[in-house]
Amino acid sequence: MREWLKSAAVEALYGCLHLFRLCPVRARTVFFSAYAGKRVTCNPEAVCRKLRETYGDKFNIEWCAQDEEARKALEAQGFKAVGFDTLAYFYRILTAKVVVLNDLSGCSYLPFGKKQTVIQTWHGCGLYKKVGHDVPNETAGYHRRLRRIASHIDLFTSGSTTFTETVIRGAFGYTGDVMETGLARNDILLDEAARAAANEKVRAFYGIDDKTPLVLFAPTFRNDGETETMWFEDEAVKAALQRRFPGYKVLVRTHYMAKEASSQTALDVTAYPDMQELLCAADVLVSDYSSCIWDFSLTEKPCFLFAPDLSDYQCERDFYLDIHKWPFPLAETTEELAQQLSQFDLAAYTEAVHEHLSKLGSRERGNAAETLCEFITEHAR
Repeated sequence: MREWLKSAAVEALYGCLHLFRLCPVRARTVFFSAYAGKRVTCNPEAVCRKLRETYGDKFNIEWCAQDEEARKALEAQGFKAVGFDTLAYFYRILTAKVVVLNDLSGCSYLPFGKKQTVIQTWHGCGLYKKVGHDVPNETAGYHRRLRRIASHIDLFTSGSTTFTETVIRGAFGYTGDVMETGLARNDILLDEAARAAANEKVRAFYGIDDKTPLVLFAPTFRNDGETETMWFEDEAVKAALQRRFPGYKVLVRTHYMAKEASSQTALDVTAYPDMQELLCAADVLVSDYSSCIWDFSLTEKPCFLFAPDLSDYQCERDFYLDIHKWPFPLAETTEELAQQLSQFDLAAYTEAVHEHLSKLGSRERGNAAETLCEFITEHAR
């Protein structure tokens, strides 16, 4: 019954919002939204930054931001900002000439017009956890909404050939144009000078000196919102980390849909606005099934997987590739994690990462934002 009501509500809203299609599409207007306005970040933010940097005030740039402080910050930069699912939001997103998104949530009830160009810069890459139509046990209404969303997208960006084939064409059922130039948010990871600047920025923000090794923990979302965050307090793990990264400090970055971290020994960096800058600053990443492992692999810095709920997650979500064949050392217990840290071979790991990126057909070249901005200039007139 709950799913039936949700589907009925979506259909009713979809029908009502067609009224906005009577409004003229606004030329030179580009509307950005990341994670349905939960954050001003990821690929939309990277593209927006490059658009302003390259073309100045040539375009009217608008954002969706749920947080009032975020809207004020955007307006201070000269952008218009609206809240999510407000009348102003519906008007601006349904009349903007170009719309740039990074996820599919909140799109199934938006009747985009034929004169608009909708760009989907999905917030991940790599063949890791299953998404879209491939997620087990989803409802018929979910799949119906996903098909509608795919029909409204004019361009999908991709970081690899296999992601295009398996996820974009397969899991999302998208049949339109795909731009395989990498993810705009990852350009910074392939720019040595930009990475160094981001490292300094993060450390200055948190008052951490440049000699302290940073261990970033960034787990993905679980349906119950719970994340195992206490592995770094295990004595064997601490000893292994200390041997490998003397004087290290742990940073915890929870998923935007998960509960905040709770630890007295680690620094919670969830509120930091730019995940890619945190990846630039991190000397080592510990994650699980998050797509940030793809991003971090581009830096060739050590990445470890800590997955104590692996069997449960496989039943709940599952993966495209056998997780044991990923290049990142995998541990299901703190004992295994300590062992992986102690036995880590950087040369072998680097070779495995290169092979992984090559096998998946990586298209990350460091110019994704620039290429997408060129596309926007052609379609925003």
